[in-house]
Amino acid sequence: MPKTISFHNGSAWSRGHNIRDERYTNKQEHIDPTLTVNNVTLRDVPVRQAYDEIFSSAVAEYNEKQKRADRRIDSYYDKIKADKKKNPVYEVIVQIGDKSDTGNSAVAERQALERFAQEWEQRNPNLRLIGAYIHADEPDGTVHAHLDYIPVAECSRGMPYTKQP
Repeated sequence: MPKTISFHNGSAWSRGHNIRDERYTNKQEHIDPTLTVNNVTLRDVPVRQAYDEIFSSAVAEYNEKQKRADRRIDSYYDKIKADKKKNPVYEVIVQIGDKSDTGNSAVAERQALERFAQEWEQRNPNLRLIGAYIHADEPDGTVHAHLDYIPVAECSRGMPYTKQP
């Protein structure tokens, strides 16, 4: 039977929601805490740690070349977060089917979402995956994946090697 695939790309993300931190999920009525055991976390790197892993050597090399102290970057994460045109992390939400034809206990759909997440960086080498979460704890929804990523580009100007476009 054919199914639809929903793919939403956005600039807002919530690690607290994705890891099912009770401080967030207790306020979200669409989540059934008794079903949270069905969720899978494939990757979960805190955003500041990810920025350090991805950008620290490029920031250090950039700062080394700066003669003026005001041009040095203390925290690349803070610099991007303060930029009104950029976001530190972007998120994709993917689901296969809907609650009427799939639901939360769909094994094949869950496996397809896991494979999609595991192959993300092969398909998208400039979108570094820092979070991959499969959710199956929303009774009025269907199994779906939240994929959090940081865009990375190699540039000839500015910071060497990597920077957020």
